[in-house]
Amino acid sequence: MVKYHFETYARMKPLENPENPIGYNIYVEAKVLEIFVPKNESFGHVNNQKEAFQFKFTEILDQDSTQEDVFETVGKALSLSCMDGYNGTIFAYGQTGSGKTYTMSGSDTWQLRGLIPRIFTSIFNEVEQRTNLDYNVYVTFMEIYNECGYDLLDPSHAELPMENWTKIQLYEDLYGNLHLKNLSIHQVRSEQDGIDLLMMGNFIRHVSTTPMNMASSRSHCIFTIAFESRDHESEIIRTSKLHLVDLAGSERISKSHIEGKILEEAKHINLSLTYLEQVIIALHDRQKDTRTHIPYRNSLMTTILRDSLGGNCKTVLIATMNSDANQLEETLSTAKFAKRCSKLVADVSVNEQVDSNLLIQRLRQENAQLKRQLANSSEDSRLTDSPSLTLSDSELCKKQVAMFLANNSQPKLIISTLQQTYRCLQLFKEAILIKEEHYQAEIQQLQDHIQELMQRRIR
Repeated sequence: MVKYHFETYARMKPLENPENPIGYNIYVEAKVLEIFVPKNESFGHVNNQKEAFQFKFTEILDQDSTQEDVFETVGKALSLSCMDGYNGTIFAYGQTGSGKTYTMSGSDTWQLRGLIPRIFTSIFNEVEQRTNLDYNVYVTFMEIYNECGYDLLDPSHAELPMENWTKIQLYEDLYGNLHLKNLSIHQVRSEQDGIDLLMMGNFIRHVSTTPMNMASSRSHCIFTIAFESRDHESEIIRTSKLHLVDLAGSERISKSHIEGKILEEAKHINLSLTYLEQVIIALHDRQKDTRTHIPYRNSLMTTILRDSLGGNCKTVLIATMNSDANQLEETLSTAKFAKRCSKLVADVSVNEQVDSNLLIQRLRQENAQLKRQLANSSEDSRLTDSPSLTLSDSELCKKQVAMFLANNSQPKLIISTLQQTYRCLQLFKEAILIKEEHYQAEIQQLQDHIQELMQRRIR
């Protein structure tokens, strides 16, 4: 188990209005973003308003950063880490129109594809190189719209009105594990399979035209890639998951002047993002031993992603920020949220478990091998008619066999008679039978454990 610090990355959106840029500096070596805030003249001559704010990030991607830069900086290392058995999460956080969906999914052209398509390319290139491992890759894609979860990979949703969509239901078992009913799981065997599923889900995702964005995402989307790997020479299975979360953008109602259905959507979006921030603050307070309760259950998103926020997971935040001076308040708010996230620390470890069926099969093979060895060293009938050993010779045989079994450097047994040979073979046979009984006990314990697990699953 290792300590992992929440990584934060800033991505500045290219300026749409060159005549009204936000004032900022990037200190590359220190990885610090400095944002300047003009003083409000209405406050009077005596004005102590702070004019510059500095925020430290893991890396800062300026306006000229490409989609490839984002993948190489943020996504590549984390996706490979997930293939090694670690859980991972990438959040895209920022105001409406700041480039979250563009960063995660990309645009219409192949050159401008986002993090998720590029991660699929990296994953299957790596699968081809890791010839000693067998990989299974699975995908789920869900959206959270007005605090209700829906499966974006259900083909029927493309033809039905949203009122008739099947909602995802959340259950928690006796061990605290979450289960999502009505969320389909799809096996992915190639890069193209994964990209096709992404495009299918994005096609039916909720978007609307707002004053802030012509195609504004009105829901949080969680695209999950699950891995299962097996080494050819081991019974160990590694399982992990990579959540790629495209959050809906926050927006100020006073600026956007939205109403009706879009206003209702904005209320749910802003409320869920507020709950997300509350969880981050609570996790930070827990690290300082000033708080124990974390309000995961306040929203569906924080409930589903509770492991990503405070559990065994390597979590990354991409803070997308607008470079337009009109959006200065929102840009500062996003940077402050990223700063709070950067203070979180998690204990992470590889997810490993033993495949009981493979282990039983191996133990049975070893058992059969031991039986064949016993058959090959069967008793010589001529020795059975020979006179018994003296007490001193019998003790000498026991001592030599014990030393031979205990010390690999023992060169050989010193045997001078057939009676001694027969006695040594008897002693070896007894040692093997003891080991065989031990293996049989292990196999029985594993079988009992498997039966108990199956009974729990049935219940």
